[in-house]
Amino acid sequence: MQRLWLVLIFLVITLSPQLAAWGESASPYPIVDSGVWATNSFPGDVYWLDNERVLFLGSKADKPVPKEHMSLLVWDTVQQSVTTQKQNIASLCYRNGIVLLGQKIDNPAGGPWKYRFFRGPLGNEQPQKKEDKDLLDHLNCRIVEHKTGHDKRPPGRYLLEGHGYLGHGGKQPPNQLANLPAVYFKGEGSEGVLLPFGVRQVESIEYYDFKRAYFLYGSFLDAARGVVTSPWPRDRPHPMWWLTPEGSVTRIEIPPGEWNAGGSVRFNPTQKGVVVTYHGGFKSYTNPGTQGLYLIREDGGAIKLISGFAIRVGVSPNGCRIAFSHAPNLEADRHPDDKNRRTLKMIDLCSKGS
Repeated sequence: MQRLWLVLIFLVITLSPQLAAWGESASPYPIVDSGVWATNSFPGDVYWLDNERVLFLGSKADKPVPKEHMSLLVWDTVQQSVTTQKQNIASLCYRNGIVLLGQKIDNPAGGPWKYRFFRGPLGNEQPQKKEDKDLLDHLNCRIVEHKTGHDKRPPGRYLLEGHGYLGHGGKQPPNQLANLPAVYFKGEGSEGVLLPFGVRQVESIEYYDFKRAYFLYGSFLDAARGVVTSPWPRDRPHPMWWLTPEGSVTRIEIPPGEWNAGGSVRFNPTQKGVVVTYHGGFKSYTNPGTQGLYLIREDGGAIKLISGFAIRVGVSPNGCRIAFSHAPNLEADRHPDDKNRRTLKMIDLCSKGS
């Protein structure tokens, strides 16, 4: 542990001049930079294999490569080494030792690209069949066959295998935008547990090992009009919920802040609070303004972790470390050079920040 701390201190010292040149304010926590370009593409692409190693899509080249030519990489944050697992990977999903990889292939009929998929233990993936109507289950990293008439699970609401699924209560009204009560079904045929929010209020569902629970959040519900709206009102807090596999629910709130000023925003819980990824607030392509990562502590206090364009935050199993793809500003993200570009970075929130 002492050796790791010395490595972190050394890296921060060596990186500080570069961060200053990029116009970033000093972070209260050490920032470790892999030095390797990382993707900023959907749907995730940054996963922790354990509390030390990060699995991600990127490139060891000096400049970004087309999506279909990205590499599957592993960053050992202790040894400060990055190794290539596979090349020409366009999409990545990881869960409990299993990966689902997508490769872009030419469409013989023309038009959009097609994908072929591989799934299995890391390093032993096997080809997977996928029809156009089949779904990708990003929680379990699997392909789900096109739903039959008796399957009432809405797309994207599968939970981990053995944990059931989220659905809604009552019949679907004529208004397809109605915010029906969300219901947690522990299994097929179960009565279901009524949840304290509607189905349209939940856009993100992710399971966190350190909490052994699901973290849910989504759109703002305008109670007066009975609809969900965007952007989030500047003076309103963001409600979020922890849902356990047993069906208990805990509500938390993120107070309004810079992240309420417009622009996309994402939330990731950690042992030390909720990390907010805010994409708005930039003043120009070279000045990130209020854009960046923030840590919201349990007492509601906010700490800016890093300025710039960050995306795809992955949280370590113990809830202490975050890894994220980051560029110091939009110019560096879209027109990188040798020193000013997007790389995968890491912050240990359980270390002693300033």
